[in-house]
Amino acid sequence: MPLTAPNRRRRQLPAVALLLLTATAATAQPQIFGPIAPPTESPALSPEDLVADERALGEQRADLERELAESGPRRGATIGERLQGLERLRLLLNQKKAALAEIQVASSDAETTAATLQRIREQGVDESPPYSLLEVDHLRDELDGAEKRLRRATDATDAAEAALVQARQMLTTREAARRKAQEALDKNDDPARFSALEDELAMRKLESRVAAAVVDLRILELRRDRINRNSRNQELDLLAARIERMQSSTGLDEEQYRERADRFANRIEELKEQLTEAERRAVRAEQAWSKALQRIDPDRPDDENLERAAARRQEYVTWQQTTRVLTERIQRLDDLMRVWERRFAVANRRASPDEQAQWRSDSGGLLDQYEREARVERAKLSDLRKEALLLNDKILGTELGSELRNALDRHQEAVDQRIEAQEINVASLDTAIRQHTRLLEELRGEQASRDLEERFAAAWAWTKRAWSYEVTVVDDQSITAGKLFLALVLLTL
Repeated sequence: MPLTAPNRRRRQLPAVALLLLTATAATAQPQIFGPIAPPTESPALSPEDLVADERALGEQRADLERELAESGPRRGATIGERLQGLERLRLLLNQKKAALAEIQVASSDAETTAATLQRIREQGVDESPPYSLLEVDHLRDELDGAEKRLRRATDATDAAEAALVQARQMLTTREAARRKAQEALDKNDDPARFSALEDELAMRKLESRVAAAVVDLRILELRRDRINRNSRNQELDLLAARIERMQSSTGLDEEQYRERADRFANRIEELKEQLTEAERRAVRAEQAWSKALQRIDPDRPDDENLERAAARRQEYVTWQQTTRVLTERIQRLDDLMRVWERRFAVANRRASPDEQAQWRSDSGGLLDQYEREARVERAKLSDLRKEALLLNDKILGTELGSELRNALDRHQEAVDQRIEAQEINVASLDTAIRQHTRLLEELRGEQASRDLEERFAAAWAWTKRAWSYEVTVVDDQSITAGKLFLALVLLTL
């Protein structure tokens, strides 16, 4: 049956009411659930902008809290989720404040470093020559640290780029959900579902706002990390420029050399005393381990005695390792004393070509040996750290009696001591590698300088021979190539 006009109006009333309610809802919350502004590649944020955003968020939160106080339980749960979204926005805002402050500090540091680098390239370093080899060595240590900082900054920049990609993907997903919720509300003709769909749309809009804020934060973090990476590059260039300017006039006087040699000798004596004590402790630890093994009943071994024996064994292994590490460190310090003696001779040009060739051969072989040892010792250190983690999980993950806990604590203490000794050993190897590398660099530089001087000397000797070469003899007077050249010059004037 066709609908009459009155019936048609009655069927259309819900749609008209829906449009009115939608318009009312759109004007009731224009700030909290407005359209999402797409994030820019470089959001132009200032501290004042962030303060204004924080004030607006506070007002929006106050409005929602008043609405929560007047709503029922079902409505209250929805509003509670919105309040959580606003809290997330507030936290993101604080993170943007921190990132913006870090950008300002990093930019200022980068400008200072760039200005210093430009000044050194134009005017040279502040110090006056001759420069101390120890000072140049300190700069080289700083250069090694700057290279590590640059690698960390590069890794942080790569991670920030990946995080930005993920944040944009999340924003795309959130915007798709918001559009879907908007479409569902626009097509709805059931008044009973209107409130639920409206709440759903409001939540999806808030989630899009959060996703957009995350994108803005990731952009700021990427900008900060790029500035830090560029600053680390500039720092590297600055140190390299200072070293380049200073190493051409580097020397090491006798007093500085003796001071360094005395320091090595005193350190060796300290390590020898520690070695003697470690050997005594290793003997006592072995005896304690033997007694702990004797207390274990082979027919009915119990956990406490087994763990006590394991702890005693770890103490013995620890002191054995300490003895080995101290012995190797003493040997390396002896080697480093020779390295410094050779560097002193090279810096003061007291080494003959044959000695330099022998030193290059010696340092090359030791450098290869130390690098192999460093790889092995780092692998051992990694295994010890894994063992410490497993032991810690065992202590925390089970109920233990007092005796068993004491045994496990001793076990863990022994492993921690071995880790500390291993870390010192790796650092000692790194120092030896660094010093041999620098000796080789100085030997190569000296060889290049010597080769250049020898070429100049050979060229000058050839020029003198050519200048004195006798072309002919006139009236018992020798006519040389030099006299002919001067005569030609006078004729052309």
